[in-house]
Amino acid sequence: MVSKPREPQTVPENFNPIAWLKYGRAVTININFSQGAFQMLPVPGTYQAKTVETTVYQKDTGVVIMAAVFETAPDTTITGYFTLVLKDGSISAKTVENLRNVYGWDGQDFFWLDETDLSGVPVQIVVNEEPDLKGVLRPNVKWLNRPGEHGATPAKMEKATKDSLRAKFGAQLRAIAGTMTTKPAPKPAPPKPSMPPAVQSAEVNYAPKGAPVAPCTMPEAWAAFCDASGGKWTQPGLSQEWFAAVAALCGKEQTQVTPEGWGAFVAAVKAGYFNDKVAV
Repeated sequence: MVSKPREPQTVPENFNPIAWLKYGRAVTININFSQGAFQMLPVPGTYQAKTVETTVYQKDTGVVIMAAVFETAPDTTITGYFTLVLKDGSISAKTVENLRNVYGWDGQDFFWLDETDLSGVPVQIVVNEEPDLKGVLRPNVKWLNRPGEHGATPAKMEKATKDSLRAKFGAQLRAIAGTMTTKPAPKPAPPKPSMPPAVQSAEVNYAPKGAPVAPCTMPEAWAAFCDASGGKWTQPGLSQEWFAAVAALCGKEQTQVTPEGWGAFVAAVKAGYFNDKVAV
C-alpha cells in the first residue's frame, strides 16, 4: 500500500524544526534529564536497543504503567509504555507475560521492573508511527521482544504508594504468574566488582627464590600492581592484565590467596613483571 504524500504543516511547538525540514516529518525531541542532553526519536523500524531507565507509575484512572526509555543509538532514545493494570482493575496478562519473557521478571511484583537495573538485558524494539489526537504522526514503541524475536519518564512513585499497589495487586500477579507456561529470560548479570573477579590456573611459583616477602592484603597487592605498571596503562587494560598476572603468579582463586601469597605476588610484580609488557 502506497502512503499518500504528506501535506506541508506548521512546525508545532516543542518540535525540532531542523529535523522536521530534513525528514519531512514530525521528529520530536526527548529531554533526558539524567544525562542533561537532547535526544532524537528513532524513525520507524526494528532496533537492537538498551533499556536506559524504567519507571512504574499509576494514572488517575487507576491504570498502572511501566515506562521504559530505550536507546537505539547515541543521542537517539524513545520511551515505550506498557500497561500492567487496565482501567477495570484487572491485570494485563499479555503485558506481564511479555515483560517476563524479555527481562526475566518473575511476574510477582510490579516494582521489580522499577527498581532493577535492566540496562544489561539486550532487547529488540519495533518502532511504528501512529497519529496522535491532533492527527500528527508520532513514533511509538509497538513491540518489545528478546533479540531475534519476531516523552519523558514519569517520576518514581513513593514507597507508600508502591506498597499500596503491591498489597492491592500482588495476589493477582502471583496467581497469573503461577499459571504461565513461558519461562522468564535470564536475569541481568550482577554489576562487575571494582576488582577483577576470581580466576584459576595451574600452580606456579609466586616469585623468584630469595625475593623478600612482606604479607599484605589483596587491595594492597592491587595498589602495588598499579604502581608497578608505571602509570602508562588504561584502566580497562590494567584490569585485564590483572587477570593474567593473578593466573600466572597465584594459581588459585583470589579469595583463597593468603596474605603471604599476596606478599609473594607483589614481590614478583616488583621483580619485573611489567618489563616485557606493552601498555594498552
